[in-house]
Amino acid sequence: MSRDMRIDRDMTSESGDGRIAGVVIRRIDKKGFAFIKTGDGREFFVHVRDCVGETTWGRIEEGSQVTFVPTTTAKGLRASFVKLK
Repeated sequence: MSRDMRIDRDMTSESGDGRIAGVVIRRIDKKGFAFIKTGDGREFFVHVRDCVGETTWGRIEEGSQVTFVPTTTAKGLRASFVKLK
C-alpha cells in the first residue's frame, strides 16, 4: 500500500476483517478504473491494480457485487484489495 493511502478504520465492517461491501456503478475501461458505491451511498474509486486474487479486472463489471478495504488518499475515497463477492 502506498504511503499516501491509509486504511480508514471508521469505515470498516463490524466483522473486524476491514472489508466492506459495494456495487460497481461505473467502469471506465480506457483508463482502467471504476467506481464502487456502498449501501450508505459513499462512492469509492478503484483502479485495475486494486483487484486481488481471482478477481481480475476482466471479471469486474458494472453491477458486480464486491468487497474491499476502504482507504483514504489525498484525492478521496479509494477501494483497495477488491474481490468479487
